[in-house]
Amino acid sequence: MADRRSPRSVLVYGLSGMGKSQICLKAISEQQHRFRSVFYVNASDKTIADSNYVEIFRICHIQHHWEDISVDEQIRITRTWLACQYEPWLLMIDNVTELSLPLSRYVPSTGSGTILVTSDESQWATDCHTYCQIRSMSDDQAFELLLKFKKPEVEPDVHEIQSAKIIAIKELGGLPLAIAQAGSYISNNHCTYSE
Repeated sequence: MADRRSPRSVLVYGLSGMGKSQICLKAISEQQHRFRSVFYVNASDKTIADSNYVEIFRICHIQHHWEDISVDEQIRITRTWLACQYEPWLLMIDNVTELSLPLSRYVPSTGSGTILVTSDESQWATDCHTYCQIRSMSDDQAFELLLKFKKPEVEPDVHEIQSAKIIAIKELGGLPLAIAQAGSYISNNHCTYSE
């Protein structure tokens, strides 16, 4: 991977609450040894994304006088710096929402990098080498996930099982993050599914 001179980009997209960011962060955690550096940009807002991106340059201890340079120029310098790196790096651009914000603003055209992009929108696929859609859980998967949060000493009755199915499938729509939050709440507050 270190000899590749063109960054590879992957879009992971799907509805909010599907766990796209968590899936990518888990993959990064498991593959971190393959990269010299791993960078994260929260792209839910242009100002935050710009700030996160120029921070890459700052945390790498590169001396530069930013006071007299526009944000656009700081981003260009950071992008150029990434392009010049020979060691493999990974950049996660998380939660891209603004259609007016081109990915090319943050993605160098050369370099030994890998870029992971998460978004609710599939149209970013044209800006990436490959893409993956995260789909809703099946009804059985959603139900099983919610049941994982029950206390081991509590065995739900038929009524409670039916309530759990309604919560996981109908009320939470099979969204993994919503189910995990509800399950955690139920477990931590010693509630039943019907409560």
